[in-house]
Amino acid sequence: MAKTKQQKEEMLADIKDSLNKSKSVVFTVNKGLNAEEMVKLRKITFQANTKYSVVKKTLLKIALKDAKIDLPDDGNLDGPLNVLYSYDDEIVGPKTIYEFGKESSNLEII
Repeated sequence: MAKTKQQKEEMLADIKDSLNKSKSVVFTVNKGLNAEEMVKLRKITFQANTKYSVVKKTLLKIALKDAKIDLPDDGNLDGPLNVLYSYDDEIVGPKTIYEFGKESSNLEII
């Protein structure tokens, strides 16, 4: 079902808020994570006090443009785009997702 304009505005506001609160951000592409892997990933990111979410690329691009952050415009953005926001520590989010990526070939860090 298509999202309403109000729902998209709320999603955009959430993305902007998360970007503003974050000390670091990691972009990933889901290349076929199964449900078990996704549950494990969400669990370890929650334990690290980070937020891992699937975002609409068009809304993310708008939020990044408003924040004056450039997103690489290349072929790596094919497939579902996910964002990991690190709130407390700049290193813990990237380290967490990197360690998970070593275990799963279905997650690509951009």
